[in-house]
Amino acid sequence: MYHVLQIGPISLPLKTLVIIASAILAMGWIYLLQIKYTSTKKWTTPIEWAYSVLWVVIIWKVSYVLIHPIETIHYPLRLIYFDGGILGLVIGIVIGGYSFYKSTSNVLSLFTPRLQMGISGLLFWFGTYSMLYSLIFTIHYLHALIGMYFILTALTYWYRTSLNDIQHSLRVLQWGSAGWITSQLFFNSQEIDMKIWIVFIIWSVIFFIDFKLSHRRK
Repeated sequence: MYHVLQIGPISLPLKTLVIIASAILAMGWIYLLQIKYTSTKKWTTPIEWAYSVLWVVIIWKVSYVLIHPIETIHYPLRLIYFDGGILGLVIGIVIGGYSFYKSTSNVLSLFTPRLQMGISGLLFWFGTYSMLYSLIFTIHYLHALIGMYFILTALTYWYRTSLNDIQHSLRVLQWGSAGWITSQLFFNSQEIDMKIWIVFIIWSVIFFIDFKLSHRRK
């Protein structure tokens, strides 16, 4: 059953509303981090984070045209139902990340705090989305636990003395990647798809960088 919220003639998919609500909560979380660590009270960083996430989603969807141009020409409505897959998502993340880096440079001069706020915001967004989606649609309460796991990883940034140490984000990304892989293996026990392998490779690269930095500091 497709869950929608009917407001007169307008039908709003509940899943989309959950995504938007989770993003708004994540913006509030980024704002709290910004106030605590930089004393900057402008909403520029949270808003630019939201724009960057929007860029990721748009490019992820529109990249389907580049990968399947003929099918899109014949059936333009495919853009509503399909996306660019892993390749489109990677392109979107690169462009969205660059957009966030450039647009927030005038607000916060140091790159590392901006990066860590962005990562914490993404974890908080994914966590709140998973938890709200599970509670609203009651699909599987394990999704709520997964959401809580990602929210807790995002909250670890609150207890740092500063956001100038990139190694904490490397650890958090490892925890997040491991948690996501574990959840995917649980729900897709019959096969391991390409997304899991790609995230595992990313986890391995981050683990290697973290190991080298720890070894260098010793």
